[in-house]
Amino acid sequence: MKMYKFTYLLWQFNMMLDSGKYDAVTVSAIKVRISNGTLPNYLKSQFPDADFSMIEPDEWAYLVKEWSGLAEMVDEDRKMGVVHRGICLLLAYTINGLQSHPENPRNK
Repeated sequence: MKMYKFTYLLWQFNMMLDSGKYDAVTVSAIKVRISNGTLPNYLKSQFPDADFSMIEPDEWAYLVKEWSGLAEMVDEDRKMGVVHRGICLLLAYTINGLQSHPENPRNK
């Protein structure tokens, strides 16, 4: 996945967080959607203010796979400082993906 798409997602998640409309979406709600593979459809249907059209189905599959690994292995509270808001979890996971992405100059 191209780096600009990671940053595009960050802008979308940031907008969602700032709106305050989605504060009730919990970390556990997002983790359930990640683990059962329904996150892309959930985001598209439940967050109409966001535009996810730039992310292709194969890129969603990549993200869900990566985020599933994080959801199983990472203590989000301790490692990422995320406890309450699911949108913050999506921001943290996207930042993690951006940092570990092969195109990142730090990883070359």
